[in-house]
Amino acid sequence: VGILPESGYNGGQTQSKIALQYIRWLEQKLSRTLVHKLNGGEHKVNVDGKTFLLDAFDPVENRAYEVCSL
Repeated sequence: VGILPESGYNGGQTQSKIALQYIRWLEQKLSRTLVHKLNGGEHKVNVDGKTFLLDAFDPVENRAYEVCSL
């Protein structure tokens, strides 16, 4: 039996609250703005014909960030 979310399925990507908190903390530590869901949208990377959305991207260092929260 499946359980539907209260707001239903909207097809959108979600990012955990803890991931966003970490990214905001990282921005303060680095003293610069990263590209993320709340700032320009999640950065897209194409690898072998597949598109991946990153939790955050640092255009200064060309570095990708993915947050794993269990």
